[in-house]
Formats: sequence, C-alpha cells, structure tokens
Amino acid sequence: MRRYFLTIVLSLPGIVISEAITAQGTITGPACVKPSFEYQYLINFTGKFKNKSEICITGGRLVDSKSECTQIDTFAAVKVIWDAKAVRGKISFASAKGNAAFDVNIIEELNPGTINTRKSQLIEYNSKREQITCGPATGGSCNPSYEYQWEISEDAIEWKEIKGSTDVNLANQEQQKRPFFYRRRVTEKTSGMVAYSDIASVYLNSILF
Repeated sequence: MRRYFLTIVLSLPGIVISEAITAQGTITGPACVKPSFEYQYLINFTGKFKNKSEICITGGRLVDSKSECTQIDTFAAVKVIWDAKAVRGKISFASAKGNAAFDVNIIEELNPGTINTRKSQLIEYNSKREQITCGPATGGSCNPSYEYQWEISEDAIEWKEIKGSTDVNLANQEQQKRPFFYRRRVTEKTSGMVAYSDIASVYLNSILF
C-alpha cells in the first residue's frame, strides 16, 4: 500500500484548511485525493475538553481504527483511505464545543472514452473510410485537462501516432489500400495518467495484388 504523509505548510497546492469558529479548530490535509491511497489529516482544536470528541469519515475509512468513526482528544493526526466507489468524501469533527467539516474530492480513474460509431467498417479498395467518433474522456484529476492523440496499427499490436490527429474524433483521411486498426490515446495533463480507447477496425472488401 502506498503511503502519503503531509507536512503542514499552508502555501502548498492541494492543501485546504477547514475552520469552525465556534470550535476554534482546524482540519488540514489534501483536498484532492486518489482512491485506495493512504492520506494523513491533522485535527487541531484549542482549549481543553472534558470528554473526548468524535471524528468521522464519509466516503472512506480511518486506517488505525478500521472504521468510519473514532474518539479523539483535542489534537489528532488521522490516516484515511478513500473509497474508490465514492466521488466526494468528508471528514467531520463533533464535540461539545462545536463542529467542523473538511470536504474532499476523490479522483475517478481516467476513462479514455469509447468508440461509439463506425467501430467496424468494410470499404472498397483504395477508398476512404468514414469518420470514427469516440466519446470524451472523463476522470483522472479533480480539474482534468485532456490531450488526445489517435494511433494506427496494421496488427493491433504495434501502434504509431497519426500526425495531426489530435481531435476528439478521427476525421476521414487518405484512401486505404490495406486494413488498419485505430485507437485514441488520452493523456490527462494534470496527473500525467494515460489511457486508451477501444479499437476500431477498417477492412477492405477487395484487395488487388
């Protein structure tokens, strides 16, 4: 299991502080997280409490307690693993003196999109195929930015980039004299994640030798 630990430096990107004035406290930690990874959050409240207070997790679980809630003192460092099935998470603090909450965005796995039209084509020798369309990519970051690149192959094993084909869909190109396979590569620029669509195939009705 990968482990992520946090040093409290308020100017770091991706660090958010949630403060509840009535409780005079803070919850500090990463606000954009990957599912199934371990993250650390700091809970710090001023003043002394006669009774222990409770912290609960929505959309994940506490590592040390193996549950969603635990009793803590006025200060605690808690470790959380966020759920892959959740899109949003929350850390909630409840005490006799007040409450606080910290919202978290859970990154979805990068979905490269699916070819939705002309996935299989049969064309005549030396004619052009029709445009291949593919759904947009999703996930991969809390604020995703995608880069598309279409690729071509003769055997669906070795692939090479199609120069200039960086749109969501693959437009018509030159006339074809042999079968080809096509797929779209997606790069999420914030996280660097890469994924590939399914494969479209173009066959020839007749081949001249």
